[in-house]
Amino acid sequence: MSIGPQSRYLTLTGGSISRVANSVGVYNVTVFRTIPQSSSGFSLYTWMVGDRPDIVATKVLGNPTLWWEVFDLNPEIIDPLNVPPGTVIRVPTASVIAQGVLTQQ
Repeated sequence: MSIGPQSRYLTLTGGSISRVANSVGVYNVTVFRTIPQSSSGFSLYTWMVGDRPDIVATKVLGNPTLWWEVFDLNPEIIDPLNVPPGTVIRVPTASVIAQGVLTQQ
């Protein structure tokens, strides 16, 4: 797997690529990003039984393709397809999306 120079993970807010070795010395490519967050930049949503990333993005943002923007604000969630019901996640507000803070320039 490679991360291209035009990836949103590199072009946004100071992204950088690093090689990180695991416990047996195998290197993995990792992207470190800084995403601005403020109390006015997101709302909260409680994950329900049957939710999927695209369903949540449609419910709260009106567009299923914005699911990755939701999970950019929730880096503690490793697998967006296995979020336990009852988990509270941050969802970007429409103003944050309109500013292009999370979208590729």
